[in-house]
Amino acid sequence: MILILTGPVGSGKTTLLKRVVAGLKNHDVRFTGYLSERVLKADETSGYDLLDLNDGRSLPFLRKEGGEYWPRTGVYYFNPEGLQIAWNIIRRTRESELLIIDELGPAELEGGGVWPPLKNVLFIPLLNGLFVVRETIVADFLAILENRPARIFEVGDPAAYGNILDTVLRPA
Repeated sequence: MILILTGPVGSGKTTLLKRVVAGLKNHDVRFTGYLSERVLKADETSGYDLLDLNDGRSLPFLRKEGGEYWPRTGVYYFNPEGLQIAWNIIRRTRESELLIIDELGPAELEGGGVWPPLKNVLFIPLLNGLFVVRETIVADFLAILENRPARIFEVGDPAAYGNILDTVLRPA
């Protein structure tokens, strides 16, 4: 089961995902994954921190300024240490767990970012995934899934929170 949460930039996808994570914990759902939390500097986004959902550790993930050899995506650079932690989180995914990734973007469609480890677990038959996917690339991400069923939830839908929880707790 693949679930996709989508919506415009700054629309509250991560905020909604935090609520979903709290709801999953209340129902003792086993999951692994991470959130990308916005870092503000003078009311402007300077990057994102990776929040490991299993141990609560937070560290720099994406920044507008980066080192000479840091991989780049758009206006951001992947912090190599944060990217390695994201890779490790994805690699520890096992069957029948829910993998939560916030978010998949153009870097992954081009084979970068977290795509290298994700492609190795994405097609595990019993893997369940809840992915934040930029609205501009949802169709491209669905094409990568090679007809694997996916449900799409819009962050602006007032029923999205309950529908996501219901889908995870009562899979078809």
